[in-house]
Amino acid sequence: MPDHQRRSLGEGKGTVQTTNYVWGVETPARGRRKPRWYVNPQVVGSIPTRVMMPMSQSWRDEMSARRADEAERAGRDKSRAIALTALACVGWAGAGIFCLMWSAHTTDVKLGWIAVWAGLGLGNGGVLFTLLRAYLRGERRGDW
Repeated sequence: MPDHQRRSLGEGKGTVQTTNYVWGVETPARGRRKPRWYVNPQVVGSIPTRVMMPMSQSWRDEMSARRADEAERAGRDKSRAIALTALACVGWAGAGIFCLMWSAHTTDVKLGWIAVWAGLGLGNGGVLFTLLRAYLRGERRGDW
């Protein structure tokens, strides 16, 4: 038995109880608690019964068709959002590359460095912003 636990005899019961000894304080033994729905099988009549009203087949078929339609629409929305996000990322990357190429083309050193940093900011920042926005939209929509 680990050092942080010690055994003590129960008062007058003759049973052994385990307690934790942490930081000089004696706490009850940790373990798996019984779930709320736990019943004692030795006690007659303690087993709960749950009677559910059966659903008709037509109602189940209607619910199944509705859920399939909703899943199809959700999949379409998710695919459309991913495609638009990819196009937006390509657009931002294109804008960044354009600025970087223009910085290599220009003859003014000051404008060249401005264009370099603008290209890096547009390309990386735009893609990052687009991906974060797409993630938050998908989370609000319930995709992930």
